Amino acid sequence: MLIPFKSLVKKYGTPKGVLHIGASHGQEAKDYLGSRVENVVWVEAIPTVFEKLQQTISPYDNMIALNACIADADGYEVDFYVSNNEAQSSSILKLGTHKTAHPEVHYTHTIKCITKRVDTLLKENQIDAANYNFLNIDLQGAELLALKSLGKEIDKIDYAYLEVNKEPLYVGCALIEDIDKFMTEKGFKRVESEWCGNFGWGDAFYIRL
Repeated sequence: MLIPFKSLVKKYGTPKGVLHIGASHGQEAKDYLGSRVENVVWVEAIPTVFEKLQQTISPYDNMIALNACIADADGYEVDFYVSNNEAQSSSILKLGTHKTAHPEVHYTHTIKCITKRVDTLLKENQIDAANYNFLNIDLQGAELLALKSLGKEIDKIDYAYLEVNKEPLYVGCALIEDIDKFMTEKGFKRVESEWCGNFGWGDAFYIRL
């Protein structure tokens, strides 16, 4: 996270819990616990990465890991592109300007995944989003798809931390103005932004007005 979680908690308050979509290995677990946030739902698409995520959170009783490929519609088979940097740049979208921004990163292989909406995933697992009112999405260009897939559940979210793009790092990805427009329509305001050098991507933090 380019904007430290603890600094957000200090400024805006402690959330009830975190819904973290695009979990990777659960690297933020200690940051969440350090800010006294124990209730976390982690969502990760790649099965091998999901196994490492489960290992990371195994000591923590109030953390849940779910294996799912998030998009704005249920039941579609998609190619999920897996990257060479410990899968951190993996996406359902092909690389765009990412190739020039980070030429050392490339896709090594693809896996087949079946898409699932966030609201469907929560319903299937009997999870109330009201108990996880801090949303963290890092889906390498697919963040807007995940936001749309929340449906009415987004009304239960008070904070949203999103990876965003100024440039099309991934083919067809939403840009920051697209995210801002959607979030404004849902009653949020962007209050923090941090950009990663001149690479065309960064993190943005939104709060419900």
